[in-house]
Parts: sequence; structure tokens; C-alpha cells
Amino acid sequence: MEIFFDSTVQNDFFAHKLRELRLCRIPYLSQERAARQLGIARATLVNYELGRVAAPLWFACAAAAFYGVGIEELVEMKDERMREECEHRIRNSASGL
Repeated sequence: MEIFFDSTVQNDFFAHKLRELRLCRIPYLSQERAARQLGIARATLVNYELGRVAAPLWFACAAAAFYGVGIEELVEMKDERMREECEHRIRNSASGL
């Protein structure tokens, strides 16, 4: 079953946690390297980490998979449909993140 619910994620918690996961990773990841591995431009990652721009849901799911955390660690899940879609995307990810 494919779920088609799209949204964006924008809050201070997401921005802070995204930056924290990148900086606390061993070995350390630069913004350039993390952005490349996540398939986005460095400037886009900067905007997500600073909370200037709302990240699309697909990116939140990809970042959770890349950093090896549950989506609930990255976003405050207030919408059950959003949580289900993220989990579905992470399980079915074939992107190699």
C-alpha cells in the first residue's frame, strides 16, 4: 500500500536536531559532505539547519535513515499520518542512504 501524504517539516526542534546529528557524527561530517550524501545542495542544508526553510517530508525521512535514527527523533510527530508515511518511506528506501 502506497501512502500519498505530503507535507513539510519546519520547526526549531527539527533544525536543531538535524544540525546536532551531523556535528555529533563520528567521523565529523561537513555540511558539504552531508548535503552531497543526502542529495541536496549545501545551501539547502544550511537553510534546513537554521530553520529558514521548511524541509519536505521526503528529506526528513531520508535524513532519519541516513543518520540511523527514528523519524520521531528528528521531528515532533503530531500527525499520525505523517509518522506512518515517514516510516513507510524509510522501510522502502532503495536510495542507499
